[in-house]
Amino acid sequence: MTILGSNFSSDPDANVVMFGSHRARCLSASPDKLIIQVPDYADSANSTVKVTVGGMEAGTLSATVAPYPYLSNLSANWVPPGSQFTIYGEGFSANASDVGVWVGPLQCQIVSVSPTSITVVAPVGYAGEPWGFYQPVKVRVRGFQARNQLTISISQVG
Repeated sequence: MTILGSNFSSDPDANVVMFGSHRARCLSASPDKLIIQVPDYADSANSTVKVTVGGMEAGTLSATVAPYPYLSNLSANWVPPGSQFTIYGEGFSANASDVGVWVGPLQCQIVSVSPTSITVVAPVGYAGEPWGFYQPVKVRVRGFQARNQLTISISQVG
């Protein structure tokens, strides 16, 4: 994120940027611009961003933070190829075009999405052969990789 203003320190460590109670890392600084890394656990929706320079409060502003997706659990630890399963978590989207899901290297077909769940079809594998024990489930929402991944087994026999 870039913050434009004036009287910032050219020393990145002298500029403290807080998103609520979470400190951002200042990557580079000039007297009129700060480039920061938004903290992973910054509060989503509307966050108050507070800038302090050399111990003096420089001001606050509001920012909307798109949360990194987080996967909490799966509807099943094992499913047959071509069957549906649901991923539960937070920071998803209600728009299916924002979401991508992979099991191992194969992309899954999206069935439905909500801000807290994604239902997909388990891939059938290479050349129609069942495959995959303990495959990573990877989720991207609006281009952001989930903070974590879960595993699922896909085969005819559970």
